[in-house]
Amino acid sequence: MPWVSPSSHVDEAGLWWEEPNIYDKDINTRGRDSEGIYVCNYGSFLRLLLTAGIQCNKLRFMVYATNKASIDIDVLKDGVWTDVYYGDPGTGDWVEVEFPEGEVTEARIRFHEDSDPVHHDRYVYEFQFWQVEVPVGYQYSDGLVSVQVG
Repeated sequence: MPWVSPSSHVDEAGLWWEEPNIYDKDINTRGRDSEGIYVCNYGSFLRLLLTAGIQCNKLRFMVYATNKASIDIDVLKDGVWTDVYYGDPGTGDWVEVEFPEGEVTEARIRFHEDSDPVHHDRYVYEFQFWQVEVPVGYQYSDGLVSVQVG
């Protein structure tokens, strides 16, 4: 099955820049966390939304951070926020993260400043969800949309 990009985002704190670049399917563009984060503190979440829920068991991201930062990623899976990754954001290569399969509707990401209080750049080039093949006989309904495969 395919990699699926988010279709929109929510930046409740207004502290991210160029967010649509994170899901434009172009690894040469980027969004970024624009806030200065103090040592041992978290930045604000950016929520990345799907148009509709998908069966999902992994995600991938391409991030570059110019300092010692960690990235924190949660997914809204089966209606519950689930922590799927906290650690090294990587250095501009794809990082894949697996988790138990469920229906995913969105993810949220934020950075944690691990060492240096000086503002550094943290870029997110791309973020995608893996859509698991839906088995024949699968049924889904959210009150608005009903789907049956096979």
